[in-house]
Amino acid sequence: MMDTLPFTAIVLSGGESSRMKTEKGLVSFRGKAMIQHVLETVSKVTNKVILIANHPGYQKLGYPCFPDIFSGVGPLGGIYSGLIYSTTRKNLVLSCDMPFITTQFLETFMNMAGEEDILVPVHEGKPQPLCAVYDQHCREELKARIGSGKLKLQDLFEALKTKRVHVDSKFADASSIFTNINTPEDLIRYQNQKV
Repeated sequence: MMDTLPFTAIVLSGGESSRMKTEKGLVSFRGKAMIQHVLETVSKVTNKVILIANHPGYQKLGYPCFPDIFSGVGPLGGIYSGLIYSTTRKNLVLSCDMPFITTQFLETFMNMAGEEDILVPVHEGKPQPLCAVYDQHCREELKARIGSGKLKLQDLFEALKTKRVHVDSKFADASSIFTNINTPEDLIRYQNQKV
């Protein structure tokens, strides 16, 4: 475990799970709750792990669990809440629906963090805001955007100092790392299939 990394991992589990039709992070995937795949991986790169979740089922997982401070404002609210509850300057934000994330990727990516406000991977030309490093400096901008209803995460990158990392050329397994399980069909497809 890399205890020397001054990071908090913030795992977001507060989404509406509208496409999954049930609480996405708690759905069984390959023998355990989907979020447990993420938690087991991220706990190898930092000993500071917190969950942002509104469903009581997450309380039993053994990690500090906090509700959204602002409800109904999407991922922006989850990131803001995580930064409020975090005790470190740098914070790795991860979605609960990325079961194929790897320790190797996280260690390499987190070590790229510097003085920027946001360090975001770009996969197949698209920034991945729910697998990114956010500095505490983002808090005021996030709060302002929530207050004004400007909730698009992509716009946040233009407002703050953002470093983009094009991961496809750096990580051969980028396609599997950034596979999200969003629907019952995804669950069936990836239950046994190698990504």
